[in-house]
This record gives sequence, structure tokens and C-alpha cells, in this order.
Amino acid sequence: HMGAVVEGVVRDAAGNRVPGASIYHGTQERHGFPLARTDAQGVFRAEGLDAGAISLTASHSNYAPETRVVRTQRGAVTRAEFMLSSGGILEGYVVTGRNPVSGQMVSLNIADRNENVVTDTNGFYRFDRLPAGEGTVFVNLRGKASGGSQFMRAQRSFIVADNRVTRVDFEFSEDDAIIEGVVTIEGVPTSYAHVALTLVSSGGEQRTGANVDANGFYRLENLMAGSAILEITTRGGSQRRSKTVAFEVQAGQRIRQDIDFGPEAIITGTVRGVRQGEEVYVSVLPGVVEVERPTLEYVQYLAALVTAYAPVSPDGTFEVGNLEPGTY
Repeated sequence: HMGAVVEGVVRDAAGNRVPGASIYHGTQERHGFPLARTDAQGVFRAEGLDAGAISLTASHSNYAPETRVVRTQRGAVTRAEFMLSSGGILEGYVVTGRNPVSGQMVSLNIADRNENVVTDTNGFYRFDRLPAGEGTVFVNLRGKASGGSQFMRAQRSFIVADNRVTRVDFEFSEDDAIIEGVVTIEGVPTSYAHVALTLVSSGGEQRTGANVDANGFYRLENLMAGSAILEITTRGGSQRRSKTVAFEVQAGQRIRQDIDFGPEAIITGTVRGVRQGEEVYVSVLPGVVEVERPTLEYVQYLAALVTAYAPVSPDGTFEVGNLEPGTY
């Protein structure tokens, strides 16, 4: 059958035509065989394409790739123009203490583009030909304790501009922290609980977790320093309960954090002004929370502290159970 056709020109930022550019299907360059290549005049023609909205990426080794969405029709020719910029550069070092980390994978995501590179013997990494905009780069560094079975994940946001170099370094402490303890229900160790940890610092974010053993014991290793949110959840169907604890972790620190679930508490109440068809929920957070003009970051922080939630019934009543006694 006769497919759709896309033809056009690839230019650089100065308006010059770019010969030898490849046109790929999708947003990831160099994934699969190119649909077409530009000739000496920077002109390309891609045939046999599907009808509808398709993504095409123009790529050249001297420029940052550009992706455009083109709407095609079967048997018709659609024009598409691409402008390739020189792009920006992201580079930096991965170190532990003052020691470079060689052979460490560094991962990047920007504009639907995912790439990985490996640090050299000096712990240096570099991404080039990046499209201008905001992206995320992260490192999963294997810890030293227990043979490195857990990872320290550091994630950073960055902004890239054309013809500019952006520097993002990852600095890990030489001393991994440890958090351990026993989970009990009314003083009796439970073997049905999960512990999840989120650590946030200027160097990024780390998430890890573990199930307790038969004696209710858990141990989290290879931890970086930062602000910790520890969420403990007991498993057991309708008897599922959770508790959240926030504290600071110092480099190399060993912290004992025992958790006991006391007798169950319940909060009931009424929400007024619920209109027909609206879905309303009540969330329960530990302690006293005061919010005036919340930022997105603060709301995300509060969401991580939610202990429990429940839907509001059509008559406006709600009931949140499986709570620990305390202030909410």
C-alpha cells in the first residue's frame, strides 16, 4: 500500500543547510535504521510512513538532535523543517571523599532523551550535543556494607544552554550511615512489616527499604547523610497500619530506630460543602502542620509524611482507622 511521505530541509542555527543528517522515527536518535538522510543540499525525503501524528528526530554528529511531531496522510507529502543547534554540554566528577570513582554509570534524561555514560579513571563524565532545556542526571553508587547489596542514589536537576558547559558533581561521603531497629506491635515483634526510607540532601535523593525478619529486625545500610523520612508499614490486609518518623542522618552515623505500634486509634468527622459528584479525601499527617501559602516542594514534602487517608462519604462523613495514638 502507499504510505505517507515527509520531505523537507535540515538547517543549522545560522540557516545553513546541513548535509549528512539522519532522520529517525521516534524521539531517540540512533535507535534503529534511519528513515532518510539529507543530501548535499540538506534535503531529505522519507517514504512509506504511517498516517497520523508521528515523531521524527533529525540527528547529526556535530549538533544536538531535534524532534518534531508531524501529521501525515496516506498518499500525501508533508513538509517538515528541522533546525539543529550546537547544543550544550553537561559534565562533572563522581568522587567518594577525595577519591575519584571510575567505571561508574551516570544516567541522564532531557527532552525525552535518555543516555548513559561511564566515568573515566579520574571519575569524570561528559554528555555533549544536549538540547537546551532542563533535565535530570543521577548516579546509583553501590555501597560498601554487606558486599554492596544496597545503593546510594543521588539525583540532580540541571539546565543546559546552547554553547554552554553545565557542571554537576556528585560527592559521596566515605562513611556510609546505618539505620537499624525492631518493629513491634504492642511490644511484640512482628515479622510482617516493611520499612521504606527516603533521604534528601543537597547532593540528591536516596530511596531504599527492607522487610523485617522473623524477629522484627531491619537494617538499612550504605546511606548518605541528609534529612530522613522513615515509613514503617505493617502488612495484613485490613489491619495495615503505618507510621512515619523524620530525623537527621550524619555521615558514618549508626542510628537505632525501634518502632512500636500501640493500640489502634480512629479519627471520625464530617466535611461540609461537598458537592454531588466530587471525590473528597481526608489525609492524616503526624504532628502539627501549619500551611499558609504552600509551594509545590512543600506540598510534595507533606505528601511523603501522610500516615493514612480515607474517602469522604456522600453524606460528608469520614473514618480513618489503623492509626497510632498521638497528635495529627
